[in-house]
Amino acid sequence: MNGPPSPTSSASALAGFSLCEAGRTVDGWGRAIFLATVLSGLPISSPPPNLFALAAGVVFAGLEAYHALRLAIDRPVFAAWARLDGDALPDALRGFDAALAKLAGKDERSGDALRPLSGRVAGVRRLLLRQAVCLGGQAAALAVILSGYFFHANA
Repeated sequence: MNGPPSPTSSASALAGFSLCEAGRTVDGWGRAIFLATVLSGLPISSPPPNLFALAAGVVFAGLEAYHALRLAIDRPVFAAWARLDGDALPDALRGFDAALAKLAGKDERSGDALRPLSGRVAGVRRLLLRQAVCLGGQAAALAVILSGYFFHANA
């Protein structure tokens, strides 16, 4: 089979896996920024930390961690799909959807249309983008906290 890979090919699954892997890096930065936020928010120095920025940093850290968890759950699924050949992939997608429906207590419907892999990869891309936005929120909150110390020291 020559030509570009089809939307349900294992190459698309590999792209989804790669996006999930990128979420690990974002999460590593998120954890580091969270630690810096918590340490900079300790009320052991003058002036006291900006509590709004501290709370925002904690909320953004929680949201970032949620998205990291979602990507971590998807990572092995996309890795398994990436190892399949193009002919086995549609059956694997149907089986996965049937298993999810069973877990959710829904009726398995064999007549439902197959949700394309491209839509699933787009969903992972959205999760990664939201995770990165949360990381930016964490960084902004930390910057506000640290700027309070900097401007107080120079006043």
